[in-house]
Amino acid sequence: MNKIMKILNLSAVVITSLLLFSCASSANYDFSKIDATIEKGDFSEAYAKIEAENQKIYSKHDEVLKDLDQGLLSHYAEQYETSNENLSAGEKKIDDLYGISISQSVTSFLVNDTVKDYEGELYEDIYTNIFMALNYLNINQFDDAMVEIRRFDNKLKTAVVENQKKILSAKNSMKEGSDKVPSANIKFHNSALARYLSMLLYRTDGDIDNAAVDLKMLKDAFVLQSDLYDFAIPSCIEEELEIPKGKARLNILTFTGYAPVKTEEALRLNLGSTYYKLALPKMQKRTTTVSKIKVNITSKYDGSTFTTEAKKLESIEDIAIDTFQQHYAMIFMKSLTRSIAKAATTEALHQQSKKTDNAGASLVLSVFSLASTVGTEITERADTRTSRFFPASASVAGLTLDPGYYDIEVIYYDNLDHIVGKKTITDYALVEGNLNLIEDICLNRKPDISVKFEPKAILQVTGQKILPPPSYEINRPGFSDGQAGTNSTSQAAASALDAILNSKTSAVQPEEKQSETEVINEAVSAEPAAPVTADPVNQDSTQIRKASKKRARTAQ
Repeated sequence: MNKIMKILNLSAVVITSLLLFSCASSANYDFSKIDATIEKGDFSEAYAKIEAENQKIYSKHDEVLKDLDQGLLSHYAEQYETSNENLSAGEKKIDDLYGISISQSVTSFLVNDTVKDYEGELYEDIYTNIFMALNYLNINQFDDAMVEIRRFDNKLKTAVVENQKKILSAKNSMKEGSDKVPSANIKFHNSALARYLSMLLYRTDGDIDNAAVDLKMLKDAFVLQSDLYDFAIPSCIEEELEIPKGKARLNILTFTGYAPVKTEEALRLNLGSTYYKLALPKMQKRTTTVSKIKVNITSKYDGSTFTTEAKKLESIEDIAIDTFQQHYAMIFMKSLTRSIAKAATTEALHQQSKKTDNAGASLVLSVFSLASTVGTEITERADTRTSRFFPASASVAGLTLDPGYYDIEVIYYDNLDHIVGKKTITDYALVEGNLNLIEDICLNRKPDISVKFEPKAILQVTGQKILPPPSYEINRPGFSDGQAGTNSTSQAAASALDAILNSKTSAVQPEEKQSETEVINEAVSAEPAAPVTADPVNQDSTQIRKASKKRARTAQ
Protein backbone atom coordinates (compact mmCIF):
# COMPACT_ATOMS: atom_id res chain seq x y z
CA MET A 1 0.00 0.00 0.00
CA ASN A 2 2.85 2.42 0.79
CA LYS A 3 4.29 1.82 -2.66
CA ILE A 4 0.91 2.52 -4.24
CA MET A 5 0.51 5.74 -2.27
CA LYS A 6 3.97 6.91 -3.33
CA ILE A 7 3.09 6.33 -6.98
CA LEU A 8 -0.24 8.08 -6.54
CA ASN A 9 1.41 11.07 -4.87
CA LEU A 10 4.06 11.29 -7.56
CA SER A 11 1.55 11.03 -10.39
CA ALA A 12 -0.67 13.65 -8.77
CA VAL A 13 2.27 16.03 -8.52
CA VAL A 14 3.24 15.38 -12.14
CA ILE A 15 -0.26 15.85 -13.55
CA THR A 16 -1.05 18.91 -11.44
CA SER A 17 2.26 20.55 -12.27
CA LEU A 18 1.89 19.95 -15.98
CA LEU A 19 -1.63 21.31 -16.04
CA LEU A 20 -0.68 24.38 -14.06
CA PHE A 21 2.34 25.11 -16.21
CA SER A 22 0.59 24.68 -19.53
CA CYS A 23 0.01 28.40 -19.97
CA ALA A 24 -0.51 30.86 -22.79
CA SER A 25 2.32 32.92 -24.25
CA SER A 26 3.07 35.36 -27.05
CA ALA A 27 3.09 32.40 -29.45
CA ASN A 28 -0.71 32.37 -29.22
CA TYR A 29 -1.30 36.05 -29.99
CA ASP A 30 -2.83 37.10 -33.32
CA PHE A 31 -0.38 39.62 -34.82
CA SER A 32 -2.42 40.19 -37.99
CA LYS A 33 -3.49 43.75 -37.06
CA ILE A 34 0.05 44.76 -36.22
CA ASP A 35 1.33 43.16 -39.45
CA ALA A 36 -1.30 45.12 -41.41
CA THR A 37 -0.08 48.35 -39.82
CA ILE A 38 3.48 47.50 -40.85
CA GLU A 39 2.37 46.96 -44.45
CA LYS A 40 0.94 50.48 -44.38
CA GLY A 41 4.43 51.69 -43.59
CA ASP A 42 3.47 52.99 -40.15
CA PHE A 43 6.09 51.46 -37.86
CA SER A 44 5.42 54.05 -35.17
CA GLU A 45 1.78 52.94 -34.99
CA ALA A 46 2.86 49.29 -34.90
CA TYR A 47 5.13 50.12 -31.96
CA ALA A 48 2.22 51.92 -30.24
CA LYS A 49 0.00 48.87 -30.72
CA ILE A 50 2.63 46.65 -29.12
CA GLU A 51 2.88 49.08 -26.22
CA ALA A 52 -0.90 49.22 -25.73
CA GLU A 53 -1.36 45.44 -25.95
CA ASN A 54 1.84 44.27 -24.30
CA GLN A 55 0.09 42.64 -21.33
CA LYS A 56 -2.05 40.60 -23.72
CA ILE A 57 0.84 39.74 -26.01
CA TYR A 58 3.62 38.97 -23.56
CA SER A 59 3.52 36.93 -20.38
CA LYS A 60 5.92 37.55 -17.51
CA HIS A 61 8.22 35.01 -19.19
CA ASP A 62 8.36 36.95 -22.48
CA GLU A 63 10.29 40.06 -21.47
CA VAL A 64 13.08 39.36 -23.96
CA LEU A 65 10.57 39.05 -26.79
CA LYS A 66 8.94 42.33 -25.88
CA ASP A 67 12.29 44.13 -25.90
CA LEU A 68 13.31 42.61 -29.25
CA ASP A 69 9.98 43.31 -30.95
CA GLN A 70 9.87 46.89 -29.73
CA GLY A 71 13.55 47.44 -30.49
CA LEU A 72 13.14 46.40 -34.12
CA LEU A 73 9.91 48.32 -34.69
CA SER A 74 11.39 51.50 -33.22
CA HIS A 75 14.46 51.07 -35.43
CA TYR A 76 12.24 50.79 -38.52
CA ALA A 77 10.37 53.88 -37.29
CA GLU A 78 13.74 55.72 -37.17
CA GLN A 79 13.51 56.20 -33.41
CA TYR A 80 17.11 55.16 -32.97
CA GLU A 81 17.70 56.08 -29.33
CA THR A 82 14.51 54.28 -28.29
CA SER A 83 15.52 51.27 -30.35
CA ASN A 84 18.89 51.07 -28.63
CA GLU A 85 17.23 51.25 -25.23
CA ASN A 86 14.92 48.35 -26.10
CA LEU A 87 17.57 46.21 -27.81
CA SER A 88 20.13 46.82 -25.09
CA ALA A 89 17.60 45.79 -22.42
CA GLY A 90 16.77 42.63 -24.37
CA GLU A 91 20.42 41.78 -24.85
CA LYS A 92 21.12 42.15 -21.12
CA LYS A 93 18.21 39.86 -20.23
CA ILE A 94 19.44 37.25 -22.72
CA ASP A 95 22.86 37.37 -21.11
CA ASP A 96 21.40 37.04 -17.61
CA LEU A 97 19.15 34.13 -18.60
CA TYR A 98 22.00 32.32 -20.32
CA GLY A 99 23.77 32.07 -16.99
CA ILE A 100 20.66 30.65 -15.35
CA SER A 101 19.97 28.15 -18.12
CA ILE A 102 23.39 26.50 -17.72
CA SER A 103 22.40 25.29 -14.25
CA GLN A 104 19.06 23.89 -15.35
CA SER A 105 19.12 20.09 -15.51
CA VAL A 106 18.02 18.18 -18.56
CA THR A 107 15.99 16.01 -16.19
CA SER A 108 13.66 18.87 -15.18
CA PHE A 109 10.69 17.19 -16.81
CA LEU A 110 7.84 18.48 -14.66
CA VAL A 111 7.74 21.79 -16.55
CA ASN A 112 7.51 22.26 -20.30
CA ASP A 113 9.62 24.98 -21.88
CA THR A 114 6.77 27.47 -22.31
CA VAL A 115 6.91 28.33 -18.61
CA LYS A 116 10.56 29.30 -18.68
CA ASP A 117 11.75 32.81 -19.35
CA TYR A 118 12.40 33.09 -23.07
CA GLU A 119 16.16 33.38 -23.43
CA GLY A 120 16.35 34.20 -27.14
CA GLU A 121 17.73 32.30 -30.09
CA LEU A 122 21.37 32.75 -31.03
CA TYR A 123 20.53 34.60 -34.24
CA GLU A 124 18.27 37.02 -32.30
CA ASP A 125 21.06 37.69 -29.84
CA ILE A 126 23.77 38.41 -32.40
CA TYR A 127 21.66 40.38 -34.90
CA THR A 128 20.57 42.62 -32.05
CA ASN A 129 24.12 44.00 -32.23
CA ILE A 130 23.83 44.62 -35.98
CA PHE A 131 20.71 46.73 -35.51
CA MET A 132 22.27 48.56 -32.58
CA ALA A 133 25.24 49.31 -34.84
CA LEU A 134 22.86 50.71 -37.47
CA ASN A 135 21.17 52.81 -34.80
CA TYR A 136 24.53 54.32 -33.88
CA LEU A 137 25.38 54.96 -37.52
CA ASN A 138 22.12 56.87 -37.91
CA ILE A 139 23.00 59.14 -35.00
CA ASN A 140 26.63 59.49 -36.12
CA GLN A 141 28.23 57.60 -33.23
CA PHE A 142 30.69 55.64 -35.34
CA ASP A 143 32.92 54.32 -32.58
CA ASP A 144 29.88 52.79 -30.84
CA ALA A 145 28.74 51.28 -34.13
CA MET A 146 32.13 49.58 -34.55
CA VAL A 147 31.93 48.22 -30.99
CA GLU A 148 28.57 46.59 -31.76
CA ILE A 149 29.88 44.97 -34.95
CA ARG A 150 32.85 43.51 -33.10
CA ARG A 151 30.59 42.31 -30.31
CA PHE A 152 28.47 40.52 -32.92
CA ASP A 153 31.54 38.63 -34.13
CA ASN A 154 32.91 37.77 -30.68
CA LYS A 155 29.50 36.81 -29.32
CA LEU A 156 28.93 34.38 -32.20
CA LYS A 157 32.26 32.61 -31.69
CA THR A 158 31.84 32.39 -27.91
CA ALA A 159 28.24 31.16 -28.04
CA VAL A 160 28.99 28.34 -30.49
CA VAL A 161 31.77 26.97 -28.26
CA GLU A 162 29.78 27.32 -25.02
CA ASN A 163 26.70 25.68 -26.52
CA GLN A 164 28.75 22.71 -27.67
CA LYS A 165 29.99 22.25 -24.10
CA LYS A 166 26.41 22.35 -22.77
CA ILE A 167 25.25 19.79 -25.30
CA LEU A 168 28.09 17.39 -24.51
CA SER A 169 27.46 17.69 -20.78
CA ALA A 170 23.73 17.08 -21.21
CA LYS A 171 24.30 14.02 -23.42
CA ASN A 172 26.64 12.54 -20.83
CA SER A 173 24.01 13.00 -18.12
CA MET A 174 21.27 11.18 -20.05
CA LYS A 175 20.50 7.66 -18.85
CA GLU A 176 19.06 6.61 -22.20
CA GLY A 177 18.41 8.02 -25.64
CA SER A 178 21.65 10.00 -26.05
CA ASP A 179 22.32 8.19 -29.32
CA LYS A 180 19.07 9.67 -30.70
CA VAL A 181 20.13 13.29 -30.20
CA PRO A 182 20.34 15.09 -33.59
CA SER A 183 23.52 16.75 -34.82
CA ALA A 184 24.23 20.15 -33.32
CA ASN A 185 26.91 21.21 -35.78
CA ILE A 186 26.32 24.64 -37.26
CA LYS A 187 27.93 26.14 -40.35
CA PHE A 188 27.65 29.85 -39.58
CA HIS A 189 30.83 31.44 -38.24
CA ASN A 190 31.36 34.59 -40.34
CA SER A 191 28.79 37.23 -41.33
CA ALA A 192 29.10 38.98 -44.68
CA LEU A 193 26.77 41.72 -43.43
CA ALA A 194 28.89 42.44 -40.36
CA ARG A 195 32.03 42.50 -42.53
CA TYR A 196 30.35 44.83 -45.01
CA LEU A 197 29.43 47.39 -42.34
CA SER A 198 32.87 47.15 -40.76
CA MET A 199 34.51 47.65 -44.17
CA LEU A 200 32.45 50.79 -44.81
CA LEU A 201 33.38 52.22 -41.43
CA TYR A 202 37.09 51.59 -41.90
CA ARG A 203 36.92 53.03 -45.43
CA THR A 204 35.22 56.19 -44.17
CA ASP A 205 37.86 56.53 -41.46
CA GLY A 206 40.60 56.29 -44.10
CA ASP A 207 41.87 52.93 -42.80
CA ILE A 208 42.01 51.14 -46.14
CA ASP A 209 44.22 48.30 -44.84
CA ASN A 210 41.66 47.15 -42.28
CA ALA A 211 38.87 47.77 -44.78
CA ALA A 212 40.68 45.40 -47.16
CA VAL A 213 40.86 42.75 -44.43
CA ASP A 214 37.10 42.99 -43.96
CA LEU A 215 36.58 42.77 -47.72
CA LYS A 216 38.61 39.56 -47.84
CA MET A 217 36.67 38.05 -44.92
CA LEU A 218 33.40 39.09 -46.57
CA LYS A 219 34.41 37.08 -49.63
CA ASP A 220 35.48 34.17 -47.40
CA ALA A 221 31.98 34.08 -45.92
CA PHE A 222 30.66 33.16 -49.37
CA VAL A 223 33.42 30.66 -50.16
CA LEU A 224 33.53 28.82 -46.82
CA GLN A 225 29.80 28.86 -46.01
CA SER A 226 28.32 28.06 -49.41
CA ASP A 227 25.26 26.36 -47.88
CA LEU A 228 24.29 29.65 -46.22
CA TYR A 229 25.51 31.92 -49.02
CA ASP A 230 24.15 29.98 -51.99
CA PHE A 231 23.85 33.08 -54.17
CA ALA A 232 26.34 35.24 -56.04
CA ILE A 233 28.29 37.86 -54.14
CA PRO A 234 26.96 41.33 -55.09
CA SER A 235 29.11 42.76 -57.88
CA CYS A 236 29.18 46.20 -56.23
CA ILE A 237 31.35 44.80 -53.42
CA GLU A 238 34.43 44.81 -55.67
CA GLU A 239 34.11 48.58 -56.15
CA GLU A 240 33.83 49.60 -52.50
CA LEU A 241 37.54 50.33 -51.99
CA GLU A 242 38.19 51.78 -55.46
CA ILE A 243 36.70 55.28 -55.25
CA PRO A 244 38.54 57.85 -57.41
CA LYS A 245 39.50 61.18 -55.88
CA GLY A 246 36.76 63.75 -56.38
CA LYS A 247 34.03 61.09 -56.40
CA ALA A 248 31.60 59.96 -53.70
CA ARG A 249 30.26 56.49 -52.95
CA LEU A 250 26.55 55.87 -52.37
CA ASN A 251 25.65 52.68 -50.49
CA ILE A 252 22.15 51.23 -50.19
CA LEU A 253 21.27 48.61 -47.54
CA THR A 254 17.78 47.11 -47.59
CA PHE A 255 16.07 44.56 -45.35
CA THR A 256 13.24 42.47 -46.75
CA GLY A 257 10.95 39.63 -45.68
CA TYR A 258 10.30 38.23 -42.23
CA ALA A 259 12.68 35.89 -40.39
CA PRO A 260 11.35 32.38 -39.58
CA VAL A 261 8.85 31.60 -36.87
CA LYS A 262 8.57 28.36 -34.90
CA THR A 263 5.88 25.75 -35.35
CA GLU A 264 5.24 22.60 -33.32
CA GLU A 265 6.21 19.17 -34.57
CA ALA A 266 4.73 16.38 -32.42
CA LEU A 267 6.02 12.81 -32.36
CA ARG A 268 3.81 10.14 -30.75
CA LEU A 269 4.51 6.48 -30.03
CA ASN A 270 2.49 3.72 -28.37
CA LEU A 271 4.42 0.72 -27.06
CA GLY A 272 1.82 -1.55 -25.51
CA SER A 273 0.31 0.39 -22.64
CA THR A 274 3.10 2.97 -22.69
CA TYR A 275 2.46 6.28 -24.47
CA TYR A 276 5.26 8.60 -25.52
CA LYS A 277 4.95 12.11 -26.92
CA LEU A 278 7.64 14.55 -27.94
CA ALA A 279 6.62 18.08 -28.89
CA LEU A 280 9.46 19.88 -30.61
CA PRO A 281 9.76 23.35 -32.14
CA LYS A 282 10.67 23.66 -35.80
CA MET A 283 11.92 26.78 -37.57
CA GLN A 284 9.59 27.60 -40.47
CA LYS A 285 10.40 30.16 -43.17
CA ARG A 286 7.76 32.75 -43.98
CA THR A 287 6.75 33.70 -47.50
CA THR A 288 8.71 36.63 -48.86
CA THR A 289 6.96 38.93 -51.34
CA VAL A 290 9.98 40.89 -52.53
CA SER A 291 11.83 39.31 -55.44
CA LYS A 292 13.82 42.23 -56.90
CA ILE A 293 15.01 45.63 -55.66
CA LYS A 294 15.75 48.42 -58.15
CA VAL A 295 17.47 51.70 -57.32
CA ASN A 296 17.02 54.80 -59.51
CA ILE A 297 19.17 57.89 -58.94
CA THR A 298 18.67 61.30 -60.58
CA SER A 299 21.09 64.22 -60.34
CA LYS A 300 19.51 67.46 -59.16
CA TYR A 301 22.00 69.47 -61.24
CA ASP A 302 21.90 68.05 -64.75
CA GLY A 303 19.09 65.47 -64.62
CA SER A 304 21.40 62.56 -65.42
CA THR A 305 20.06 59.20 -64.23
CA PHE A 306 21.66 56.04 -62.90
CA THR A 307 20.06 52.66 -62.26
CA THR A 308 21.26 49.62 -60.34
CA GLU A 309 19.85 46.66 -58.40
CA ALA A 310 20.31 45.78 -54.75
CA LYS A 311 21.52 42.18 -54.50
CA LYS A 312 21.29 39.80 -51.57
CA LEU A 313 24.26 39.95 -49.21
CA GLU A 314 22.98 37.83 -46.32
CA SER A 315 20.16 35.34 -45.76
CA ILE A 316 19.25 35.97 -42.16
CA GLU A 317 16.49 33.35 -42.39
CA ASP A 318 18.97 30.61 -43.37
CA ILE A 319 21.34 31.67 -40.61
CA ALA A 320 18.46 31.60 -38.11
CA ILE A 321 17.65 28.00 -39.08
CA ASP A 322 21.30 26.95 -39.03
CA THR A 323 22.13 28.42 -35.61
CA PHE A 324 18.91 26.95 -34.17
CA GLN A 325 20.42 23.45 -34.50
CA GLN A 326 22.34 23.75 -31.25
CA HIS A 327 19.30 24.87 -29.32
CA TYR A 328 17.21 22.14 -30.96
CA ALA A 329 19.63 19.47 -29.73
CA MET A 330 19.19 20.69 -26.15
CA ILE A 331 15.41 20.86 -26.53
CA PHE A 332 15.34 17.34 -27.97
CA MET A 333 17.27 15.94 -25.02
CA LYS A 334 15.02 17.62 -22.46
CA SER A 335 11.86 16.60 -24.30
CA LEU A 336 13.01 13.00 -24.66
CA THR A 337 13.95 12.74 -20.98
CA ARG A 338 10.65 14.31 -19.95
CA SER A 339 8.67 12.00 -22.22
CA ILE A 340 10.42 8.91 -20.88
CA ALA A 341 9.74 10.03 -17.30
CA LYS A 342 6.05 10.68 -18.00
CA ALA A 343 5.69 7.36 -19.80
CA ALA A 344 7.37 5.58 -16.88
CA THR A 345 4.89 7.12 -14.45
CA THR A 346 1.94 6.13 -16.63
CA GLU A 347 3.27 2.58 -17.02
CA ALA A 348 3.91 2.22 -13.27
CA LEU A 349 0.34 3.26 -12.53
CA HIS A 350 -0.98 0.83 -15.13
CA GLN A 351 1.07 -2.10 -13.79
CA GLN A 352 0.10 -1.42 -10.18
CA SER A 353 -3.58 -1.29 -11.15
CA LYS A 354 -3.24 -4.84 -12.48
CA LYS A 355 -1.23 -6.18 -9.53
CA THR A 356 -3.29 -4.96 -6.59
CA ASP A 357 -6.03 -7.17 -5.16
CA ASN A 358 -7.92 -4.14 -3.90
CA ALA A 359 -10.63 -3.32 -6.44
CA GLY A 360 -10.95 0.28 -5.25
CA ALA A 361 -7.23 0.89 -5.40
CA SER A 362 -7.06 -0.75 -8.82
CA LEU A 363 -9.75 1.61 -10.12
CA VAL A 364 -8.00 4.66 -8.71
CA LEU A 365 -4.68 3.60 -10.22
CA SER A 366 -6.33 2.99 -13.58
CA VAL A 367 -7.93 6.42 -13.49
CA PHE A 368 -4.59 8.05 -12.65
CA SER A 369 -2.88 6.07 -15.40
CA LEU A 370 -5.43 7.34 -17.91
CA ALA A 371 -5.16 10.88 -16.52
CA SER A 372 -1.39 10.70 -16.84
CA THR A 373 -1.72 9.72 -20.51
CA VAL A 374 -4.22 12.50 -21.18
CA GLY A 375 -2.09 14.98 -19.26
CA THR A 376 0.93 14.04 -21.35
CA GLU A 377 -1.03 14.66 -24.55
CA ILE A 378 -2.44 18.00 -23.39
CA THR A 379 0.54 19.50 -21.65
CA GLU A 380 3.51 18.26 -23.65
CA ARG A 381 3.94 21.37 -25.81
CA ALA A 382 6.75 22.83 -27.84
CA ASP A 383 7.97 26.31 -27.05
CA THR A 384 7.18 28.16 -30.29
CA ARG A 385 7.92 31.64 -29.02
CA THR A 386 10.07 33.76 -31.31
CA SER A 387 10.62 37.41 -32.14
CA ARG A 388 8.35 38.59 -34.93
CA PHE A 389 10.11 41.40 -36.75
CA PHE A 390 13.64 40.41 -37.69
CA PRO A 391 14.04 40.55 -41.48
CA ALA A 392 14.71 37.54 -43.73
CA SER A 393 17.37 39.06 -46.00
CA ALA A 394 19.81 41.93 -46.32
CA SER A 395 20.61 43.29 -49.79
CA VAL A 396 23.09 45.96 -50.90
CA ALA A 397 23.81 48.25 -53.84
CA GLY A 398 26.56 50.77 -54.47
CA LEU A 399 27.37 53.46 -57.00
CA THR A 400 30.28 55.88 -57.39
CA LEU A 401 29.01 59.33 -58.44
CA ASP A 402 29.95 62.99 -58.48
CA PRO A 403 29.30 64.68 -55.13
CA GLY A 404 26.09 66.68 -55.15
CA TYR A 405 22.36 66.38 -54.67
CA TYR A 406 20.26 63.51 -55.93
CA ASP A 407 16.74 62.13 -55.84
CA ILE A 408 16.83 58.42 -55.05
CA GLU A 409 14.12 55.79 -55.57
CA VAL A 410 14.23 52.33 -53.99
CA ILE A 411 11.57 50.15 -55.67
CA TYR A 412 10.57 46.64 -54.58
CA TYR A 413 9.09 44.11 -57.02
CA ASP A 414 7.47 40.70 -56.58
CA ASN A 415 8.27 37.74 -58.85
CA LEU A 416 5.71 38.98 -61.40
CA ASP A 417 7.43 42.38 -61.59
CA HIS A 418 4.58 44.09 -59.74
CA ILE A 419 5.69 46.94 -57.49
CA VAL A 420 5.05 46.03 -53.84
CA GLY A 421 6.85 48.97 -52.25
CA LYS A 422 8.66 52.20 -53.03
CA LYS A 423 10.59 54.87 -51.19
CA THR A 424 11.75 58.18 -52.71
CA ILE A 425 14.37 60.34 -51.03
CA THR A 426 14.61 63.87 -52.42
CA ASP A 427 17.57 66.22 -52.21
CA TYR A 428 19.97 63.58 -50.89
CA ALA A 429 23.36 65.17 -50.21
CA LEU A 430 26.13 62.90 -51.50
CA VAL A 431 29.45 63.99 -50.00
CA GLU A 432 32.95 62.91 -50.93
CA GLY A 433 34.70 61.00 -48.12
CA ASN A 434 31.49 60.43 -46.18
CA LEU A 435 29.66 57.24 -45.37
CA ASN A 436 26.66 57.90 -47.61
CA LEU A 437 24.60 54.93 -46.44
CA ILE A 438 20.86 54.70 -47.03
CA GLU A 439 18.97 51.99 -45.13
CA ASP A 440 15.44 50.96 -46.09
CA ILE A 441 12.97 48.25 -45.02
CA CYS A 442 10.23 46.36 -46.85
CA LEU A 443 9.30 43.35 -44.76
CA ASN A 444 6.45 42.30 -47.05
CA ARG A 445 4.79 45.32 -48.66
CA LYS A 446 4.99 49.04 -48.15
CA PRO A 447 3.22 52.10 -49.56
CA ASP A 448 4.79 54.62 -51.91
CA ILE A 449 6.66 56.85 -49.46
CA SER A 450 8.47 60.10 -50.26
CA VAL A 451 10.78 61.79 -47.76
CA LYS A 452 13.06 64.80 -47.95
CA PHE A 453 16.65 64.27 -46.93
CA GLU A 454 17.48 66.25 -43.81
CA PRO A 455 21.24 66.93 -43.66
CA LYS A 456 22.68 66.86 -40.15
CA ALA A 457 25.04 69.53 -38.86
CA ILE A 458 27.93 67.11 -39.15
CA LEU A 459 27.02 64.39 -41.58
CA GLN A 460 29.58 61.73 -40.75
CA VAL A 461 33.01 61.09 -39.24
CA THR A 462 34.80 63.38 -41.70
CA GLY A 463 33.30 66.37 -39.89
CA GLN A 464 32.08 67.89 -43.13
CA LYS A 465 29.13 70.20 -43.39
CA ILE A 466 27.03 70.57 -46.49
CA LEU A 467 24.58 73.26 -47.47
CA PRO A 468 20.98 72.32 -48.16
CA PRO A 469 20.17 72.02 -51.88
CA PRO A 470 19.54 75.35 -53.59
CA SER A 471 16.11 76.70 -54.41
CA TYR A 472 15.64 75.67 -58.00
CA GLU A 473 13.39 78.48 -59.13
CA ILE A 474 16.60 80.56 -59.49
CA ASN A 475 18.09 80.33 -62.99
CA ARG A 476 21.69 79.13 -63.18
CA PRO A 477 24.12 78.95 -66.06
CA GLY A 478 23.77 75.65 -67.89
CA PHE A 479 20.30 74.86 -66.49
CA SER A 480 16.96 75.41 -68.18
CA ASP A 481 14.21 77.21 -66.28
CA GLY A 482 12.67 75.01 -63.61
CA GLN A 483 14.59 71.94 -64.76
CA ALA A 484 15.24 70.66 -61.27
CA GLY A 485 11.98 71.81 -59.69
CA THR A 486 11.67 73.87 -56.53
CA ASN A 487 11.79 73.28 -52.80
CA SER A 488 11.44 75.25 -49.62
CA THR A 489 14.94 74.97 -48.19
CA SER A 490 16.80 77.82 -46.57
CA GLN A 491 17.00 80.80 -48.94
CA ALA A 492 20.19 81.94 -47.24
CA ALA A 493 21.87 78.60 -47.93
CA ALA A 494 20.59 78.67 -51.50
CA SER A 495 22.00 82.15 -52.00
CA ALA A 496 25.36 81.04 -50.64
CA LEU A 497 25.60 78.25 -53.17
CA ASP A 498 24.36 80.55 -55.93
CA ALA A 499 27.13 83.01 -55.09
CA ILE A 500 29.71 80.27 -55.58
CA LEU A 501 28.16 79.19 -58.86
CA ASN A 502 27.84 82.76 -60.17
CA SER A 503 31.35 83.76 -59.15
CA LYS A 504 32.84 80.77 -60.94
CA THR A 505 30.92 81.34 -64.15
CA SER A 506 31.51 85.12 -64.32
CA ALA A 507 35.24 84.91 -63.70
CA VAL A 508 36.08 82.63 -66.63
CA GLN A 509 35.17 82.13 -70.23
CA PRO A 510 32.42 79.53 -70.87
CA GLU A 511 34.85 77.01 -72.35
CA GLU A 512 36.98 77.23 -69.16
CA LYS A 513 34.07 76.82 -66.80
CA GLN A 514 34.92 74.98 -63.60
CA SER A 515 33.49 71.44 -63.44
CA GLU A 516 30.24 70.95 -61.62
CA THR A 517 31.98 68.54 -59.20
CA GLU A 518 34.48 71.22 -58.18
CA VAL A 519 31.67 73.75 -57.70
CA ILE A 520 29.74 71.36 -55.48
CA ASN A 521 32.83 70.48 -53.45
CA GLU A 522 33.39 74.18 -52.76
CA ALA A 523 29.86 74.33 -51.43
CA VAL A 524 30.97 71.77 -48.85
CA SER A 525 32.80 73.38 -45.97
CA ALA A 526 34.97 71.19 -43.76
CA GLU A 527 35.56 71.56 -40.03
CA PRO A 528 38.16 69.53 -38.12
CA ALA A 529 36.59 66.64 -36.24
CA ALA A 530 38.00 64.32 -33.65
CA PRO A 531 39.11 61.18 -35.50
CA VAL A 532 37.21 58.01 -34.80
CA THR A 533 39.40 55.31 -33.32
CA ALA A 534 38.08 52.17 -34.93
CA ASP A 535 38.59 48.90 -33.09
CA PRO A 536 41.18 46.61 -34.72
CA VAL A 537 39.91 43.65 -36.68
CA ASN A 538 40.87 41.17 -33.98
CA GLN A 539 39.70 43.27 -31.04
CA ASP A 540 39.40 41.13 -27.92
CA SER A 541 36.60 41.11 -25.37
CA THR A 542 38.55 43.29 -22.89
CA GLN A 543 38.75 46.14 -25.40
CA ILE A 544 35.09 45.77 -26.21
CA ARG A 545 34.14 45.96 -22.55
CA LYS A 546 36.21 49.13 -22.16
CA ALA A 547 34.52 50.71 -25.16
CA SER A 548 31.11 49.65 -23.82
CA LYS A 549 31.86 51.20 -20.42
CA LYS A 550 32.93 54.42 -22.15
CA ARG A 551 29.68 54.41 -24.07
CA ALA A 552 27.70 53.87 -20.87
CA ARG A 553 29.48 56.78 -19.16
CA THR A 554 28.79 59.01 -22.14
CA ALA A 555 25.12 58.08 -22.05
CA GLN A 556 24.93 58.99 -18.37
